[in-house]
Amino acid sequence: CIDSGTSNGAPATDIEGIPRPQGAGFDMGSYESIYVPVSVIVDNSDAGFISSPTEWPHSSYSQGYYGSDYQYASTSGTKSATWTFQIDTAGDYEISARWTSHRNRAYNARYSIRNNGSEWAVSMNQRQNGGQFNPLGTFALKAGPLEVELENVSSGYVIADAVGVAEK
Repeated sequence: CIDSGTSNGAPATDIEGIPRPQGAGFDMGSYESIYVPVSVIVDNSDAGFISSPTEWPHSSYSQGYYGSDYQYASTSGTKSATWTFQIDTAGDYEISARWTSHRNRAYNARYSIRNNGSEWAVSMNQRQNGGQFNPLGTFALKAGPLEVELENVSSGYVIADAVGVAEK
């Protein structure tokens, strides 16, 4: 029910303190969706996603996931989840990630972004802002493969759900 409510009786902020409205109208319910333009999305159930060294467990317990579920990893062992994209045209792209939030999640989930020899590292707090695409940043990418990797080297469970890429 995004952008389908009215201001009549709606609080000024949602349950997480996000000011309302964020889009063209008020969202119905406890949460206000933050619009982040995404032109290509790879979900954890898509062919462009892999978790390793073995497949991470799936869950749909926490609300706010994209698609049918999400995958998770604890801090034990060395594990990674990778979303792969093909960039057709060089330019500036915003990369966003989605997760479900909970107090047992990592406050320092590490994402590595790789494209044609360039690499960037971004740390995100997965205890907050679940159920929406959260910008990892805007990056100058070259045509060719793009990988976004999430590692379980963190302070809690890491959630691998969906990653989106939008040309700026």
